[in-house]
Amino acid sequence: MKKSLILIFTALTVLIAGCDKMKSDTNIDQSDVCVVSKINKDEIQKCTSGKLIFISPQTWGSEKVPIELSAFFCDTNHQIIYNNSGVLCVYTDKRMHKIK
Repeated sequence: MKKSLILIFTALTVLIAGCDKMKSDTNIDQSDVCVVSKINKDEIQKCTSGKLIFISPQTWGSEKVPIELSAFFCDTNHQIIYNNSGVLCVYTDKRMHKIK
């Protein structure tokens, strides 16, 4: 009985912590988005860290470019949406030093 209560308490704690994490995505300002149509460091740096960014060039050049952009410029603690037309995510500049 005691082990069952401990197991239930642990499971509830994990679930509640997960719910709190999901709520953090709603704290992102939904009223504005920084649109970047040319993929270069200077253009992307004009965006504000912690706010939405939409990277939408005319052509990607390669199928791996959206993933690379996500890896360098998107806050992976939030949802990242991408397809052939662009990448939408919460911008972070914490990995900017990795770009040459």
